[in-house]
Amino acid sequence: MDMFSSSTWLWVGFCALILFMLSLDLGLFNRKAHTIHYREAAVWSAIWVTLAGVFAGIVFWSQGQQRGLEFVTGYLIELSLSVDNLFVFILIFSYFKVPRRYQHRVLFWGLLGALVFRLTMIFLGATLINNFNWILYVFGAFLIYTGLSMFREEDREIQPEKNPVVRLVTRYVRISRNYDEEKFFTRIDDRRVGTLLLLVLVIVEVTDVVFAVDSIPAIFAVTTNPFIVYTSNVFAILGLRSMYFLLSGVIEKFHYLRMGLAIVLTFIGVKMLIVIGHVEIPIWVSLVVVLSVLAGSVLASIIWPKIKMLATKVKLVGANPPVFHLSGTGTLAHVVIYATKDSETEEGQDLTTAETLWEIEPIGGYESGRRVEEIGEVQYGVIPAGYKQIRPQNGGPPPLKTGNKYEYWFDTADAPHARNCFIIRGNRCVEVMD
Repeated sequence: MDMFSSSTWLWVGFCALILFMLSLDLGLFNRKAHTIHYREAAVWSAIWVTLAGVFAGIVFWSQGQQRGLEFVTGYLIELSLSVDNLFVFILIFSYFKVPRRYQHRVLFWGLLGALVFRLTMIFLGATLINNFNWILYVFGAFLIYTGLSMFREEDREIQPEKNPVVRLVTRYVRISRNYDEEKFFTRIDDRRVGTLLLLVLVIVEVTDVVFAVDSIPAIFAVTTNPFIVYTSNVFAILGLRSMYFLLSGVIEKFHYLRMGLAIVLTFIGVKMLIVIGHVEIPIWVSLVVVLSVLAGSVLASIIWPKIKMLATKVKLVGANPPVFHLSGTGTLAHVVIYATKDSETEEGQDLTTAETLWEIEPIGGYESGRRVEEIGEVQYGVIPAGYKQIRPQNGGPPPLKTGNKYEYWFDTADAPHARNCFIIRGNRCVEVMD
């Protein structure tokens, strides 16, 4: 397989187009750092998608239907897998509190580095496949493993202090703890040091390397033509930068998208392995499967939105008996009011240990509890509908004494619970430190 098997003028024309667009982007439209707003991001996203569509038409015209379908399928696979990068970019920028007006600069240089790195990986992979055809089966097995792992993967966290590349960079390059406008380097005490923005750039680069390990083998399942592989990669990752600013505010709502990407990776891996049994899936079938899975995952996210869990919060109203106003999204599973140590009993004696004054729980067990927002408020001694009193076993709880210190527990089965101490003073309840 010759890496220049595609027409030379297509390589030249493609590279000239990309260099022109990047120069236009950084040299004209984004010469000065500014916040990328929704409208600007939408325009640039539309430009990159349109350019990809026009280029696909050129490939269909000059290379034929098979190559054209390979480009479209490869582009969609790379674009969908690149969307997964958005989740990590959001975490990185949030963790380091990168001002929005500097985020474009990080993504520009980060993805520019990704172009060079991916070009190297693609030609290396193409050379390996050309000389060792069995390497495709290794790629297939790896993609199946990656896809199945994505099904089990929980929410990701950014831990830069554990990243070996970050450790290596910070070992040899002094990094400031602050930003200096949009600069990657600055001077402190007449010494040239890297800014925090440089560290963010390094992490973005490392992140793309990790994702390239998954995405590049995936597209080799569609085609082993280096020109198709690289051009679809480039259009996908350059469009990704604009899509970040377009989708960063809503991407987390598509919570089933990651599951869709896992299905796509697993399908592609299976497609590469079944060739051993001389079974080949036509390229148009792969295109339909990828489109259907991605559209289905987005649609499922809209139909069944993810419920965001909010911690239970309590606001005390009234004095004796107090009323506990509740807010949050959890299921109320258990309520306990304690008299703390050293409070006085009704007989005037000091308590040496905490005493449970009132305790309630759902009649049918924790699983049958009601939502906090549905209950709204709980008054001391008044049992909400659907709950039963555990303590005291007979009669109502004792009245609360002015000046005594008490503690409340509102346990929720599926959200952080609320716990605090309070004292009754005059005609109001006052929350105090434990």
